[in-house]
Amino acid sequence: MANNMAVQAFIELLFCFFQNVYKFHPNDMKQLIFTFLLFLGGLAFSLNASAQERAPLETAQNHIKANLEKWQLSAADVADLVVSDNYRSDHNGVHHFYFIQRHAGIEVHTAIMGVHVKGDKVAYAVHRFVPELASKINTTQPLITSRQAIDFAAKQVGSYTPTTLRQIGHPQEHLYVYEGGAMAKSDITVKLVFQQMRKSGAVRLAWHVTLDQMDTSDWWSIRVDAETGEILEKNNWTTYCNFRHDAGHQHSADCVGHAAESAQTTVDNLLLNDGAQYKVFPLPAESPIHGTHQLVINPADPIASPFGWHDINGVAGPEFTTTRGNNVRAYLDTLGTNQLSEGPSGGAALVFDFPHDANLEPAQMRPAAVTNLFYMANMMHDINYHYGFDEKAGNFQQNNYGNGGTNADPVLAEAQDGSGTNNANFATPPDGASGRMQMFLWTEGRAELLTVLEPANIAGGYETTSAAFGPEITATPIIGNVVIARDGSSQPELCCNAIANAAEVNGKIALIQRGECFFKEKVRNAQLAGAIAVIICNIDEGLIGMGDVGSVPNVNIPSVMLKNSSCQLIRTAIANGATVQVRLQRPDTGGPSQVDGDFDNGIIAHEYGHGISNRLTGGPSQADCLFNGEQMGEGWSDFFSLITTAKPGDTGGQARGIGNYAVRASANASGIRRLPYSTDPSVNAQSYDDIIATTAPHPLGEVWVGMLWDLYWRLVDIYGWDEDLVNGDGGNNKAIQLVTDGMKFQNCLPGFIDGRNAIIAADIVNYNGIHECLIWDVFARRGLGYSAQQGDNFDRNDGFQAFDVKPECIAELKIAKAMTPNINAGENITVTLTATNHKAETATAVRVSDVIPSGAAFVAGSVTGAANFTVDGNMISFQLGDMISGDEQTVTYRLASSPNLKSVRQLYDDMEQGDGYWGREALEGSNIWDLNDGPASSGDYTWFVPSTNNENDQVLLLLDPVVVSAAQPIMRFKHRYNTEPTIDGGIVQISTDGGSTWERPETYIFKNGYRGRIYYTAFATPNVQAFWGNSNGFVDTYYDLSAYIGQEIFIRFRFSTDAQATDDPEQGIGWYVDDFELLDMFNYNSEACITSNQGDQACAEAPNKGSIVEPGVSTAVAEQLIGGAKMEVFPNPTYDFVNVSFKLDHSSRVNIRLTGTDGRLLRQTSMELGAGTQLLPFSLQGLPQGVYVLHVQTDAGSATEKIVKK
Repeated sequence: MANNMAVQAFIELLFCFFQNVYKFHPNDMKQLIFTFLLFLGGLAFSLNASAQERAPLETAQNHIKANLEKWQLSAADVADLVVSDNYRSDHNGVHHFYFIQRHAGIEVHTAIMGVHVKGDKVAYAVHRFVPELASKINTTQPLITSRQAIDFAAKQVGSYTPTTLRQIGHPQEHLYVYEGGAMAKSDITVKLVFQQMRKSGAVRLAWHVTLDQMDTSDWWSIRVDAETGEILEKNNWTTYCNFRHDAGHQHSADCVGHAAESAQTTVDNLLLNDGAQYKVFPLPAESPIHGTHQLVINPADPIASPFGWHDINGVAGPEFTTTRGNNVRAYLDTLGTNQLSEGPSGGAALVFDFPHDANLEPAQMRPAAVTNLFYMANMMHDINYHYGFDEKAGNFQQNNYGNGGTNADPVLAEAQDGSGTNNANFATPPDGASGRMQMFLWTEGRAELLTVLEPANIAGGYETTSAAFGPEITATPIIGNVVIARDGSSQPELCCNAIANAAEVNGKIALIQRGECFFKEKVRNAQLAGAIAVIICNIDEGLIGMGDVGSVPNVNIPSVMLKNSSCQLIRTAIANGATVQVRLQRPDTGGPSQVDGDFDNGIIAHEYGHGISNRLTGGPSQADCLFNGEQMGEGWSDFFSLITTAKPGDTGGQARGIGNYAVRASANASGIRRLPYSTDPSVNAQSYDDIIATTAPHPLGEVWVGMLWDLYWRLVDIYGWDEDLVNGDGGNNKAIQLVTDGMKFQNCLPGFIDGRNAIIAADIVNYNGIHECLIWDVFARRGLGYSAQQGDNFDRNDGFQAFDVKPECIAELKIAKAMTPNINAGENITVTLTATNHKAETATAVRVSDVIPSGAAFVAGSVTGAANFTVDGNMISFQLGDMISGDEQTVTYRLASSPNLKSVRQLYDDMEQGDGYWGREALEGSNIWDLNDGPASSGDYTWFVPSTNNENDQVLLLLDPVVVSAAQPIMRFKHRYNTEPTIDGGIVQISTDGGSTWERPETYIFKNGYRGRIYYTAFATPNVQAFWGNSNGFVDTYYDLSAYIGQEIFIRFRFSTDAQATDDPEQGIGWYVDDFELLDMFNYNSEACITSNQGDQACAEAPNKGSIVEPGVSTAVAEQLIGGAKMEVFPNPTYDFVNVSFKLDHSSRVNIRLTGTDGRLLRQTSMELGAGTQLLPFSLQGLPQGVYVLHVQTDAGSATEKIVKK
């Protein structure tokens, strides 16, 4: 306060001096005083900035040199780098340095390294530099000119006009500026750069052309090959958002507040009070269906907008009385021409009081629309200023008031833009050029075709989708009571068979669960039972279209789909004895023919959010850092929508929609996203895998904002929710700060894991890492855990989700065990034991004990990593001593396995002996399984089914049933798959009732299991676990069949595709299956345990059944010689199969006959076998138990063997 008073006294002294001595006009005096103060501040800064900036820069440069080997870079790779952006975040003191890689003075486009320095240490550093850069560059000399590059780029986007473009600037080497002429609305810049070619790894010389296309909303960033004119990469800086579906406060001294007020800001506050008034839907109201139209007075923030929203010269008093000022210029663009104009006037008093009437057409409320757009865009500027999106960080301002960054780039906000409908967009060029927001009118609505009439507690309209088959829902109402339909199957509410409670359904509206069969089949079954309409219950909170199926006869009753939660309300009411009556009717929309997105604050916040995320990622001068396949721009934008419209009383578990007003949905509907946002997994359970196979930015962004929304509410649980978005210190404020700083820290071209790691780094910088484990837990909950893999940041299909937290976050003394996974009998097993202390304190007298499995023997002298150990019978113990926090110790030793204990093959088919054991069935389509001589795991042949662009559902069936009879019955096979991710895939099914029903025993897989959930379209059943994506070669999958011991089972492989073509030529090859076998498995495994004097105890077994012993000759094998060729028959005795193994010196015709002891021929087979070891399975299925005789004839001779069938 004393400092403020002193500053005010100084200003008043200057004011009197200039007025009395020089007779200045008051406004001129204010400008002069402001300039003088800026000069004093700038002089002080210039005297100190050099020293202040030099030390952090040197710290960053030294860090780069010290980490070259870690980053796999050479000194040559960083020899020519330059700083593209640097600034300091006031709230945490971090200096952000963004370096760009160069060669021969030419920049590598988007090859950016971010090094973030706090104090004298690097807090975080990431990079996209190209290793061995010089060796990958094609040339440094362009063959086409910068002017020619413009023509190539313009032709690519349809903007080419034969014309003469005048070069108007050459501000730096390799950079040229041309007038836009007839090709562009603004100047065209052309810069010589290197372009990384993602797939080949090459780096090609290119011209980077930026072109603000005439007569469209597109603002292109294009790389043109500088030798050939080929278009190497094309990005659109305009982000289109069509929004369609494709506790109390706890303050800590360690916690950092928001941006501190500078001396300059203190001066500005004394000059502010423009008294502006705006009739708007004020925050936190999201839209007209969330709040009322109110007059707000002087809403400009005194720090972020120190001279109000209508200033551009830094002097108290507005320069404009229209919706125009330093941060935003809002105006109508009803013709879609992008021509600047003036918005409505508030007069000298700046009173923008224009009416809004929900019953009027948007054209009748244009002043109110522009005013609301101006208000909300300014609010986004002011709010986010306090979280670090300020002038230095590249925000949008005409005048930066001497606070750094580049001037002359306010947001151009175009209301009721006439270039489209049902849309909105935001174009983000580099700092110094205005962002452009275009808000459209909306003609679409989200249908609420179903209304519950009774009971009263669930009455009201419900969001629905309708079917592509059957009659439409019309204005004529269908009213009826709801009955849960059931068929006679084990899953009765799916109604894939004839309705069992037809008498109850007759004349009613049937409620049926989604899954297993086609929608049309369900509706037809209900129709045959007399239903007047059908409600299909979805399995989640999304709504999808219900497609037609030509193979199912037509239906003549209507059907709709409800979200899972809506159906649950109806089911609960029925279960409680209530009569649920509903009406199906297309609503009379009435009212205006269009609604105006300018009144939807959530959409405005979303669009402005694109400007924030683009400017913060990779530095404000870079505008191409969010164009990779896994970037999360839409997620951050939805996050801004949610956080600006959160209101008192909200909870994380409630469902939050986006754009509800724009699509004429109710305030509590899910809006324009597939699922509403909620921390409740029963409402929104999306996880990292759900980005796979998405083709648009929004579905990917939904998953990211789900994670951020979870973080927001977890922090609210700790610190409470603060209504003050600017100066508050609640958990919501802390979450916004972490997300904002995470964008500054993350890599250019980020993926999900890049974003996660940057937020964790922000927590370490801002709050000393006190929330790190909470953040890990939040991300792990949705599949972005410690073991998750991002893969290629340009490919959203190659990541792997995981639900584990960082190990250090589980504060325990831990033990992990690993064993050689597969061995032959008699080989040694390597056992690896890893002890880790993740407790905060030291664990003393740590002891690890491991059981030596039965049949194995300790190998003397094999221990490494522990000097003090004992072997006592079947127990080996290691004394590890004291382990401090974070300590990890690894011990290995070897075991000798028994030469006589091994797994026994009960059935084996390497697919080399033809298709005699397998049958094929086409459930749909004609692309059947085929015995293929393509890639095989062993030998030459494998079963293969192609992945096609047609609906195809194919089965490969083991023809004979198998009686599961073994101590440890195992099924395993080798397979290789490459399919359209989450869309097409394969499953294994087992039947215990002769093939009438099939189950998917995924819980019995213990090695190399299903990749994840597959969408509904392939199997007509949602969320089926399947093999999909790319296995990257053959893998072996193991099933434990213990649950089927004593049962006769059928086994089949089923592969299904939908009719959707993939855009990726590397996807969609198909499924290969080879080396199928049934085993009585023998394995070695045991439990290792760790203890300490503090009472710690933990135990673990080796994963995947430990060491599995490969099958071989066992005691149940008959061995004979046929003319010098070795023959083995096993197992014997057996249940259903025997294997006849040959070791032939040359190819031979082999005949096998099975007779009874009376000589009667029962079965026979004949085939040609090649030289080497060959295995031929022979079936005894269907024969009674007893003794049989196997007769084997080869070119070299014959042999017989008695077989006992159990």
